[in-house]
Amino acid sequence: MVQLVTVQSINEINELANIACTIWNEFFPSLIGQNQVDYMIKKFQSDDAIGAQIADGYQYFLITEEHNVIGYIGIVSIPNTKTMQISKFYILKDWRGKGYAREIIIKISSLAMSVDCNKLYLTVNKYNSSSIAAYQKLGFITIGELVMDIGNGFVMDDFEMEKKIT
Repeated sequence: MVQLVTVQSINEINELANIACTIWNEFFPSLIGQNQVDYMIKKFQSDDAIGAQIADGYQYFLITEEHNVIGYIGIVSIPNTKTMQISKFYILKDWRGKGYAREIIIKISSLAMSVDCNKLYLTVNKYNSSSIAAYQKLGFITIGELVMDIGNGFVMDDFEMEKKIT
């Protein structure tokens, strides 16, 4: 059974940043290029970036299965819209396709409802067809497109997706 382990300490943040670097480098260079991967890891998934996001109200969890860290997820509540945003959701290559995403979405849905949120929201790269298909299978629908300048000449070219929860 998959568990979500809250990330709080410096050591946990460091572990999360290391797993983020591994996951991003095993999947994203072919999608967005190595230069953008390196930039995004430094800007969004470094120790300092994760620590700052936690200080701003984000919650991060290491995803574990029988004491193995298999990925991570970052969330933040947006109370005025009753939405929980899944900011980051990544699973190591060897653990993908085994049904863990469904378990995690169920856990995050329960967490969202406990803070009076009735929908989940996320963005996903428009060319990440495997993740888009997985999210659709989990009940997410595409609600829009988002092209965001993230600096250094890079953009995030994403679909916006949401799932209503009850």
